[in-house]
Amino acid sequence: MSVTYIFIEGNIGAGKSTLLAHLARDLTSLLVPRAYTHVLYVPEPLEAWRAIRYTSNGSTHVYNVLDAFYSDQRRYAFTFQAHALATRIRAVRDAITAIAQPDARILCICERSVYTDRYVFVEMLARAGTLSALEHAVYNEWWRHWHSQLYPGTIGGVVHITTPPEQCATYMNVRDRSEETGVTLEYLRDLHTQHVHALSGLSEWARAPRLSLTLHNTWTRADTSRAAIQAIAEFIAPVHE
Repeated sequence: MSVTYIFIEGNIGAGKSTLLAHLARDLTSLLVPRAYTHVLYVPEPLEAWRAIRYTSNGSTHVYNVLDAFYSDQRRYAFTFQAHALATRIRAVRDAITAIAQPDARILCICERSVYTDRYVFVEMLARAGTLSALEHAVYNEWWRHWHSQLYPGTIGGVVHITTPPEQCATYMNVRDRSEETGVTLEYLRDLHTQHVHALSGLSEWARAPRLSLTLHNTWTRADTSRAAIQAIAEFIAPVHE
């Protein structure tokens, strides 16, 4: 079995989830025939963050770790980042292991990655002092171990959605996720800057081929959507040549 990963990266509200849904609908037909036996589309495990179920003494409790993180980052930053890492790994592994074909050639397109977790979100939290030095060190130890377990394949490329932070804020308000009410424009600008900085680094993720797309508020129109999907199909094509 061989696995090639394409990561859809970008800010909160940049359009990643919408783009992944459009790709799942239209991309496969544009790829080189027989280049891959399977094309997987793996969204962020949002529901796993919103509904952690724990049963004790016959009572079941449901926790929203994403809401807890945005409500009190200093208290829940490590908790959320550890859970995000574990659930992201699980989502990708579950999708791949469901294909029980030893000779499968898999293209796995993921909304964000463990690289974003470490080099964007965790680095920002550590720099701000929201994660302690000890928490940062422990997280990086976990990350190095689990990263080696997760990605036995090749990073084919990164699609970086560079939607301006101001537009991200507008879209975030339109979709109205309750957990995001405390996310500020300043935070979105910092995330945008950190994405650019991290993708200029030396990690294998940063060195992978990259396509940058700016998705403004009109991109969901059919013509704009087709152009974005066609650009991604052309970007992916050299990966298997």
